[in-house]
Amino acid sequence: MELSVVIPAFNEFAVIANTVNHVHEFLTKKDIKGEIIVVNDGSTDETVKILAYLQGSIPHFRALTLPVNTGKGAACRAGFIASRGEWCIFMDADESTKIETWNVFKPFTEKFD
Repeated sequence: MELSVVIPAFNEFAVIANTVNHVHEFLTKKDIKGEIIVVNDGSTDETVKILAYLQGSIPHFRALTLPVNTGKGAACRAGFIASRGEWCIFMDADESTKIETWNVFKPFTEKFD
């Protein structure tokens, strides 16, 4: 597996489905063998329900749930530990940095660790 995309999420009910679908479409179009891992960081909204639905409908998608909010760093760490890709990146649930940034970064993976 080439790429693991970790997305920490705390109360991201409004955006998480669109973000996961966007990442899935990107991986599919680019023919990247990858996985999407959303780490639910103790959300108190409906994020858990959306993740359960996505888990059944998007291939190579996993949702991890932390029982209480531990912060973005801890959520990312949990996702990194669970990842299986050769490369592991994270992005925010609101897509402040788009998954397409991988296109800019990827050439550097061939020259650098």
